Amino acid sequence: MSPQSDDETARRQQRYKDSGVHGAWFFGARGRQGARAFGKDTPAFTMRPVVVGERPTFEQFAVTLPAVVMALLQKRIAWSLPRDSRPHLVEFIEDVCWACKKPVKQVLEHRNGGDSTEGEALRPEHFYEGRWDPPIYTVAKLSGLIEAIHGDITNEQLKAQGLNLVGRQDVINGKPTRFPFCNLCIHCRAPQNNFFVSERISADRRAQKAAAGEWSPYGSQEDEASDTKKHQIVNVATIPRENDGTGRWVLRRPDSQG
Repeated sequence: MSPQSDDETARRQQRYKDSGVHGAWFFGARGRQGARAFGKDTPAFTMRPVVVGERPTFEQFAVTLPAVVMALLQKRIAWSLPRDSRPHLVEFIEDVCWACKKPVKQVLEHRNGGDSTEGEALRPEHFYEGRWDPPIYTVAKLSGLIEAIHGDITNEQLKAQGLNLVGRQDVINGKPTRFPFCNLCIHCRAPQNNFFVSERISADRRAQKAAAGEWSPYGSQEDEASDTKKHQIVNVATIPRENDGTGRWVLRRPDSQG
C-alpha cells in the first residue's frame, strides 16, 4: 500500500527468487510508482481503490483479493502470450528465367503486415486499395521496391511461396549499377535484370489493352470481369507471419483444465 518504485519491486523480487521464494505483488491503487511492464517473472496486480467495509478487487480480474490469493495457490492464474497473425503481401508476375528457361514468379513490391489498420490482418484484396492507375516500374523503382522486400521478408519465406528470391547484384551484365537489388531465379539463382522485368510488364499491359479493345460494348459485366481476370498480369502472394502479442495474466475457473 505504501509507494514503491518499479526498480525496488524488481530488486526485491530477484532477492526472493534467489532464496527460492515465489513472489507475487498486490499494489494499492496509489502504491506502485512506475509504469514498467512486468512480465512472467514478476506477477504484479493492481487493486482498485479500497472501500472501507468491502473486500478489495483488482483491475485485471473481477474478483476479490482472497479469491486471487486462492487462485495463485491453486495455480489457476497463468501467464498468457497470444499470437498475432500479420501476414505480408507480395505482388508478383509470372515469367520465365532467361538462364534456365524455367517458369518463375518475379516479385515486384510488398505491403508489410504491420501496416494493417484497425487490427485487421491484410488480405490480397487490400493490396490495391487506393490505387487507381497501374504503377510504372522503372529500373530504379524496382530496385528500391525489391530492397524494401529484402529488408522485411527472408528468401526462405519467399521460396516457401514459390516466389523468386531477392538480393543485391552490384555488377549486372559486366557493368557496375546504381540500382543493385533484383530478383534471383528460384531455380538457378540467376539475377533477373530489372530492365527486362519492366519491359515484360509493359508488354503484358499493351496486350491487356489490346484484348480489352476487342470487348463488345454490349457485353455483360460478368463477361468483362471474366476477360479482365483472364488478362490479369500481376498476382498477390501471402507471406504468413506470426507475432507475439502482449503477455498478460489470465484467471482460470476452478473447473478449467491445463
